[in-house]
Amino acid sequence: MKKIAIANRGEVACRIIKSCKKLGYKSLLLHSKPDELSQAYREADERFCIGEGPASESYLNAQKIVDACVKLKADALHPGFGFLSENSEFAQLCLDHKILFIGPTPENISTFGNKNKAKELCTKAGVPTLPYFFSKKQDLSEFKKEALKIKYPVLIKALHGGGGRGMRVVRTPDEFQDRFDSAKKESLSCFGDDQVFIEKYLESPKHIEVQIFGDSESKVWALGERECSVQRRHQKIIEEAPSASISKEQRGHLMKLSTSLAQTANYKNAGTVEYLFDQNQFYFLEMNTRLQVEHPVTELIYNIDLVSAQIKTAFNEKLTWHEDQIIPCGHAIESRICAETAEGLPSIGELKEFYYSGTERFDSGFKTHDVISSFYDSMIAKLIVHGTDREQALLKMQEELTKISFGGIELNLYLLHQILNHADFKDASMTTHFMNDFKLKKRKEDLELGASELSYVRPVNTSQEVSPFGGHSPLNSNYFLDKNQNSIPIYARFEKNENESQNKNQILSPLPGKVLKIYKSEGDAVEKGETLILLEAMKMEHQLKAGQHGEILKLNVKENQDVPINFKLLSLK
Repeated sequence: MKKIAIANRGEVACRIIKSCKKLGYKSLLLHSKPDELSQAYREADERFCIGEGPASESYLNAQKIVDACVKLKADALHPGFGFLSENSEFAQLCLDHKILFIGPTPENISTFGNKNKAKELCTKAGVPTLPYFFSKKQDLSEFKKEALKIKYPVLIKALHGGGGRGMRVVRTPDEFQDRFDSAKKESLSCFGDDQVFIEKYLESPKHIEVQIFGDSESKVWALGERECSVQRRHQKIIEEAPSASISKEQRGHLMKLSTSLAQTANYKNAGTVEYLFDQNQFYFLEMNTRLQVEHPVTELIYNIDLVSAQIKTAFNEKLTWHEDQIIPCGHAIESRICAETAEGLPSIGELKEFYYSGTERFDSGFKTHDVISSFYDSMIAKLIVHGTDREQALLKMQEELTKISFGGIELNLYLLHQILNHADFKDASMTTHFMNDFKLKKRKEDLELGASELSYVRPVNTSQEVSPFGGHSPLNSNYFLDKNQNSIPIYARFEKNENESQNKNQILSPLPGKVLKIYKSEGDAVEKGETLILLEAMKMEHQLKAGQHGEILKLNVKENQDVPINFKLLSLK
């Protein structure tokens, strides 16, 4: 029985384990110490701890991962998404140790991982790109000069980046240096390389991507497009397939562009070609050389298993797909369930309750009593629904979200409900700037509206916890049944405990994280509202601001220091 190692966590690890079992392979989970309390840990056939909580000590430690594969005699490794999934050196290291890498070739990953090389390949394949500039010298004055030629606004992007990290929008020359330095610093921290490039920034495009797959016989499949325009901080929130924004002719053109690019690159295994769509024109954004978070919507539309296809292709097995069978059917929508407030603050701690009572696809890496850590990103599950058309799928998603019960921490269900009910989302006119203009409705009004429409109500979930952030934020959704036995989410609200309130004279860490940047020194004067510290937690950056005018009395932290919740970072006088 062949053994497949999984160097990942959460719902994607569970997803890969499922395909391993389906194909008759043994699964070996390579996990961090905190993830011993996870669903993937319980489901894997074998498990091995590769390090402590920080990703640098576990999921990003290539040598530890490969050594574990060799020690436990794994035949192959699936990297999932994120972490080392798009690291060509890691893929090559696996192959050097006779471990099959379940993903594209190291050459594919290297080519598309370098955004400059990727754009050059696009030119060769006839795929349109936005005006851009890159120089190995990374000279600030040269970049500023080229930005004027491209014309503002421009976007500074990490050369080897992804996932929205190392990206900064620049609208005027005066902003350029600060954002250039900031992008380079984040790029170095996230990807181990501080090189950046610039390209023309589109104000309000759509984000549309194409799932491609190169099989073991060198055939390239273009498996339709996905619309991923609803994003916050360049992180997708809701994805769907197909896109309701393009015509049949545009879809055919897009499939040809994507196939041409994959064939030109001699691409193998799963990949996603991402585009910006503006003024009826597609522009290449990037190629993600891995499985995408949103791959389930494609699976539901085409009735295929992309992870199983990845595994078969890595083992040089022939796929059973046939052209007359791979035909899209209906519409699918995916909502990312994240441990966040509706406003986007991370929430960590024990999931004192977490379950889904519906029958649609629910990919989750956690269950009741599991612990959400600050070391990793906030996504803990995905709800994916399928309908005969977009309208039916949208209605189904709204209904199925009410069947998720949770307590102990906050989840983003309220935000998802609001997005799905927004007019721009309903008519599919949303762009990547949808969330910039999005106004979250006040929950108190929603509570009063919902209560006035209820009769014969009884609580289904009444668990209540004190929010670690305090303030007027929803803690958990309490579900009630109306007289027709329909679930209706009612969002609990809690007043801030004055004993827990932060003194305006001090800045406390609102959650465990790492201090990325300190903007002031002891003795410096500060203005009310001025950013003093940049804190990173759950792969998100949080600006901590002064609550009053004053002077820095004492700094208690240094840059790159890890801090616990409520740690006194600095004090003012």
